[in-house]
Amino acid sequence: MYLRYLRVRRFRNLAPIDITLEPGAHLLFGRNAQGKTNFLEAVYHLLSGSTFRNVALRDLVQWDQPHFFVGGRLALGKETSRTIKSSYFPASSQRRILIDDQVVSVRRLRDLAHAVFLSHEDLNLVSGSPSLRRNWMDRLLTLTVPEAGGLVYRYTRAVRQRNLVLQQSGGRADTALVQSWTEPWLNLGAALMRQHARLIDQFSPIAAGHYQRLSGQDEPLHLQYQPGWKAELGQSPGPDAEESDWREALKVALEIERPAEQRRGFTLVGPHTDEVQLLLGASPVQRFGSQGQQRTTALALRLAEIDWVRAVFGQEPIILADEIFGELDEERRLRVWEVLRSAEQLWLTAAKGSGLEHFGTFERRFVLENGHCSNLIA
Repeated sequence: MYLRYLRVRRFRNLAPIDITLEPGAHLLFGRNAQGKTNFLEAVYHLLSGSTFRNVALRDLVQWDQPHFFVGGRLALGKETSRTIKSSYFPASSQRRILIDDQVVSVRRLRDLAHAVFLSHEDLNLVSGSPSLRRNWMDRLLTLTVPEAGGLVYRYTRAVRQRNLVLQQSGGRADTALVQSWTEPWLNLGAALMRQHARLIDQFSPIAAGHYQRLSGQDEPLHLQYQPGWKAELGQSPGPDAEESDWREALKVALEIERPAEQRRGFTLVGPHTDEVQLLLGASPVQRFGSQGQQRTTALALRLAEIDWVRAVFGQEPIILADEIFGELDEERRLRVWEVLRSAEQLWLTAAKGSGLEHFGTFERRFVLENGHCSNLIA
């Protein structure tokens, strides 16, 4: 798939954009703070209904404007294309997504259009807090399993309610009200942990393959799903276990942690405390990896996402890469480029003078200055 046309209005700092596009690689030049990442964010939002930043949709609307609009024509094959339009009105907190002028849900949009975003800031996914990896895991899960989005939402609601009644009851977990939320929390938690375990088990070898190709070494990368309880509370049931096995393991962990839970007044085990361990050999990359190993791991995860989307949906995702080459040596640049260049449509951002203009063949080159996007000739 690829975008044939892009139209942007009142989105962040971007001036009005109307451009026709081709399949292949596109290079977006510009100094810092000119709008390159905002441009990629507009494309990402058009294809996903969300943003890769941790912000609300109202933050995407230009100051003192009533709404933003992003639209485009998405080619899905030689004879098939769809028109997508997305708007958000902060005054009423109303979003509106249309495919061929029919109002659709975000889920329907994500079934149709796919984008993978890579950034130099992906290093945080490896070196940052476990919550970043949990969010990444949940996003990948909801992309893969349609009903998982509802499962994540219901679990989050259940654990929040359980925490609230724990606090209101002074930490006494034996009250009827706490128990009324413990049962749904257990059921939802077990279902979600089983999904997490299966996802990471299937995703791990894909990421490992990319890590080996990028590093040029035989050191094995392995992703391991780690349930949110201490090792001494018992081993996890594993990716092939039934939901009932996960429920029993979670229930046992809850009972062991109950005294601490009563003291602290919130739920101490469950999917909201999960971790994804990124291991080189037996050592966590998060703690013991060099920055080079961490950066290579982050790239391997994102490149594996591209393969994952391709396998799940049978479509090539549009790839949005935001200044990812700056911290890489020449050898790793070439290896990443070999993967990205096969994309049906690729967007690369770079600062002027980065040398990327001589790095490969680009269908189109654009420059962004103060939010204005201009086509570069040659």
